[in-house]
Amino acid sequence: MPNVSEKAVGSGVGAPKVATCRDCGAEVLWARRIKKDGTVGNLPFDPVHSPEGTHQLRRTKDGEIWADWISPKQRHLSQTLRTVHLDTCPMRPPRNG
Repeated sequence: MPNVSEKAVGSGVGAPKVATCRDCGAEVLWARRIKKDGTVGNLPFDPVHSPEGTHQLRRTKDGEIWADWISPKQRHLSQTLRTVHLDTCPMRPPRNG
Protein backbone atom coordinates (compact mmCIF):
# COMPACT_ATOMS: atom_id res chain seq x y z
CA MET A 1 0.00 0.00 0.00
CA PRO A 2 1.51 3.37 -0.91
CA ASN A 3 2.28 5.90 1.78
CA VAL A 4 -0.40 8.53 2.22
CA SER A 5 0.96 11.94 1.35
CA GLU A 6 -0.40 15.24 2.58
CA LYS A 7 -1.35 15.99 -1.01
CA ALA A 8 -3.50 12.85 -1.17
CA VAL A 9 -5.47 13.59 1.99
CA GLY A 10 -5.07 17.32 2.52
CA SER A 11 -3.43 18.92 5.51
CA GLY A 12 -4.07 21.42 8.25
CA VAL A 13 -7.27 22.09 10.16
CA GLY A 14 -10.14 19.96 8.93
CA ALA A 15 -7.94 17.45 7.09
CA PRO A 16 -9.29 13.90 7.08
CA LYS A 17 -8.18 11.84 10.06
CA VAL A 18 -5.59 9.32 8.92
CA ALA A 19 -5.57 6.12 10.95
CA THR A 20 -4.47 2.51 10.58
CA CYS A 21 -6.79 -0.40 9.84
CA ARG A 22 -6.65 -2.72 12.83
CA ASP A 23 -7.16 -5.76 10.58
CA CYS A 24 -4.60 -5.24 7.78
CA GLY A 25 -2.49 -2.27 8.92
CA ALA A 26 -3.24 -0.10 5.86
CA GLU A 27 -3.80 3.62 6.23
CA VAL A 28 -7.44 4.73 6.16
CA LEU A 29 -9.30 8.04 6.27
CA TRP A 30 -12.27 8.40 8.61
CA ALA A 31 -15.33 10.36 7.54
CA ARG A 32 -18.77 10.88 9.06
CA ARG A 33 -21.84 9.72 7.19
CA ILE A 34 -25.57 9.36 7.63
CA LYS A 35 -26.55 5.71 7.91
CA LYS A 36 -29.67 4.15 6.39
CA ASP A 37 -31.50 4.48 9.73
CA GLY A 38 -30.82 8.24 9.81
CA THR A 39 -28.18 8.18 12.56
CA VAL A 40 -24.65 9.52 12.14
CA GLY A 41 -21.72 7.13 12.05
CA ASN A 42 -18.11 6.94 10.91
CA LEU A 43 -16.73 4.96 8.00
CA PRO A 44 -13.12 4.23 6.94
CA PHE A 45 -12.05 4.99 3.36
CA ASP A 46 -8.98 4.10 1.32
CA PRO A 47 -6.75 7.19 1.12
CA VAL A 48 -6.28 7.04 -2.66
CA HIS A 49 -8.94 8.16 -5.14
CA SER A 50 -10.52 5.34 -7.13
CA PRO A 51 -12.66 5.21 -10.28
CA GLU A 52 -14.54 2.36 -8.56
CA GLY A 53 -15.25 4.58 -5.55
CA THR A 54 -18.76 5.06 -4.24
CA HIS A 55 -18.38 8.09 -1.96
CA GLN A 56 -17.17 11.65 -2.30
CA LEU A 57 -15.60 13.32 0.73
CA ARG A 58 -16.43 16.91 1.59
CA ARG A 59 -15.39 19.30 4.34
CA THR A 60 -18.02 21.30 6.22
CA LYS A 61 -17.59 24.90 7.35
CA ASP A 62 -16.80 23.49 10.81
CA GLY A 63 -13.96 21.41 9.38
CA GLU A 64 -15.68 18.02 9.69
CA ILE A 65 -15.14 15.47 6.93
CA TRP A 66 -18.35 13.90 5.60
CA ALA A 67 -18.82 11.13 3.06
CA ASP A 68 -21.62 11.42 0.53
CA TRP A 69 -22.71 8.28 -1.33
CA ILE A 70 -22.91 8.96 -5.05
CA SER A 71 -25.42 6.84 -6.98
CA PRO A 72 -24.06 4.94 -9.98
CA LYS A 73 -26.08 7.14 -12.37
CA GLN A 74 -24.50 10.31 -10.92
CA ARG A 75 -20.85 9.14 -10.99
CA HIS A 76 -18.49 10.53 -13.60
CA LEU A 77 -14.73 10.48 -14.17
CA SER A 78 -14.17 14.08 -13.05
CA GLN A 79 -15.23 13.24 -9.49
CA THR A 80 -12.71 12.30 -6.82
CA LEU A 81 -14.38 9.21 -5.41
CA ARG A 82 -13.15 7.03 -2.55
CA THR A 83 -13.68 3.35 -1.84
CA VAL A 84 -14.90 2.18 1.56
CA HIS A 85 -11.95 0.34 3.12
CA LEU A 86 -14.26 -2.40 4.41
CA ASP A 87 -14.70 -3.40 0.73
CA THR A 88 -10.96 -3.56 -0.03
CA CYS A 89 -9.43 -4.81 3.23
CA PRO A 90 -7.75 -8.15 2.47
CA MET A 91 -8.38 -9.36 6.04
CA ARG A 92 -12.18 -8.89 6.02
CA PRO A 93 -14.92 -10.86 4.25
CA PRO A 94 -16.90 -8.97 1.56
CA ARG A 95 -19.75 -6.83 2.97
CA ASN A 96 -22.22 -7.16 0.11
CA GLY A 97 -21.84 -10.66 -1.15
